Amino acid sequence: MKKILLNAMIAGVLAVPSASWAAPGEEIISRAADQQSVAVTIYNDNLALVKDARRVRLGRDLNQLAWREVSAQMRPETAQLRNLSNPAGFRLQEQNFDFDLLTPEKLLETYVGREVAVIRVNPATGAETRETATVLATNGGVVLKFADRVETGVPGRLAFAGVPDTLRDTPTLVISLINPSAGLQNLELSYLTGGLSWRADYVAELNAKDDRLDINGWVTLTN
Repeated sequence: MKKILLNAMIAGVLAVPSASWAAPGEEIISRAADQQSVAVTIYNDNLALVKDARRVRLGRDLNQLAWREVSAQMRPETAQLRNLSNPAGFRLQEQNFDFDLLTPEKLLETYVGREVAVIRVNPATGAETRETATVLATNGGVVLKFADRVETGVPGRLAFAGVPDTLRDTPTLVISLINPSAGLQNLELSYLTGGLSWRADYVAELNAKDDRLDINGWVTLTN
């Protein structure tokens, strides 16, 4: 699943800058290995603020940046990316939160209406045969259309031409941005996320003389 956020400018009417419609270049991928620091502030009510600072090499002008390994419960409408190295002229065009993780079921769903290869193995000889079929439906089971018939279920194993860009092996924020100069940049992504909470518990112990009270406190973090 994908959530798309467009950065619009308001000048009398609502408009999206024309640069956001330029064809994006090769996707730049930022992983956790790029991290310089991570700060997490945990609030009550299952809410936390994450500040993830990374060093990323960007090109000049339009960039397509895939910021991998964000929280799966990110609130994408709160995401803010800043260029700490060169903030002047740096601006965001579009943000897509890809939080549908790659699974066999999700991959098959994206191939509805498209062709896959169906591979069967002869149990006696071990020989493989291949047929091309179109995926008609996946709800409640798989429906495949071959050249001369329609079958339900998967009669063998399926081979796919590739993985769509919308499916990721980890939650990813994909950002289209304008960068004023090429090179290594210090970037900071901040966002709110669910899935983190804390609570404090206290235990008080009164001594035998009733004149001293020892209090122990424990903070429990849940993620």
